[in-house]
Amino acid sequence: MSGLEAKRMKLEGRNIICLASAHWDSPAWVNSQHLMSRLAIKNRVLYIEPLSLRFPLGGKPDLGKLFYRLAGWFRKPRKITDNLFVYAPIMIPLHRFRLVRLINRFLLRSMLRAVGRIYRFSDPVLWIFLPTGADLIGRLDEDIVIYHCVDNYSANPGVDREIVEQMERQVLERADLVLATSPSLREKCSGLNSNCHYLPNVADFAHFSLALDPDTAVPSDLNTIPSPRAVFTGNVSGYKVDFELLRYAASELPGISFVLIGLVGAGDPGSDPSVLDEQENIHVMGVRDYLDLPAYLKGCDVGLIPFRINETTTGVFPMKFFEYLAAGKPVVTTGLPALEEYSEHCYIARDRDTFVSLIRKSIEKVNEAMVETGIELAADNSWYSRIEDISTIFQETMEARDSDRALTEGTR
Repeated sequence: MSGLEAKRMKLEGRNIICLASAHWDSPAWVNSQHLMSRLAIKNRVLYIEPLSLRFPLGGKPDLGKLFYRLAGWFRKPRKITDNLFVYAPIMIPLHRFRLVRLINRFLLRSMLRAVGRIYRFSDPVLWIFLPTGADLIGRLDEDIVIYHCVDNYSANPGVDREIVEQMERQVLERADLVLATSPSLREKCSGLNSNCHYLPNVADFAHFSLALDPDTAVPSDLNTIPSPRAVFTGNVSGYKVDFELLRYAASELPGISFVLIGLVGAGDPGSDPSVLDEQENIHVMGVRDYLDLPAYLKGCDVGLIPFRINETTTGVFPMKFFEYLAAGKPVVTTGLPALEEYSEHCYIARDRDTFVSLIRKSIEKVNEAMVETGIELAADNSWYSRIEDISTIFQETMEARDSDRALTEGTR
């Protein structure tokens, strides 16, 4: 293998077009933002903001997104760093209609090809986080297609299940490499793609371990809330977060403050968190800057993952798990399948009374050994270690593909 061929197989010095799962400026960063911001250190990245899966319901958030998309006609990609550009192409979120899908395909292909030429994104790695990227495969002269499956998208509220499943099937059948963030997602994806790898979400350890720094100050607004405090960080959305469970736990533990930090209703405009208002010891603080989250975690005593167990969450590996551990906090979670293998590092509740008792236990007597091993586990599951894993798999995929091509050409 020549030096040039070896270099081409590495995940360095590449052009990456990423069809992301979150807007770049979203306050609750997800894996597409974390990965692409780091990959842009040694690659050039064109970050395409989400191509919506959900039918717009006409509320203020949806109208805001619609106007933002329409304004995309007049915007060029934003330059975040020398290697990272963010672009929001226009798209009609009515995937159930074949004509609309054809129009979207034409718009996306035309706009991304034009932007790719202008910004010199030749022979890109096409990195897809949402099934809406199905119609772009083979349209951008890409060198390789990666599907990064982080959610059971067809089970999310407001989407056309049949169409989303159809688009995801197309992506899986045509992707060169599939990365799945939970065991159940790997099982689903591997049925349609043999080159599927399980790589759970990780955390920004260096950032969240700032909660352990004596110089990190607890925010003043958190200090006004009585301690001890049990905290949840992330989108406060009813299709994932069990509001009734939180209300029950707060009623059974009146001496503990329940702090919720995140956007209410994100991804689920039908969320009704009014039940949380019934308990005075539940404090919905709203969004806080990502940079400040370690300080908020420092001021809390236990991290909560109070997720419902449903079709959506059985495919979820919450990033907050490793974020809590990195901050040195015990974790109490409901029985998410993806966290079962980490049962030695957290408290898993199978019912609501156990959820209550485990919160009480984690606060009344901190298991220092569990906390210490949790910190070590989080340190071993950083974004940079995950990128190393992905890079190895990427190179193996490229080598196998080129070997297959050489064998095929040799038999002609």
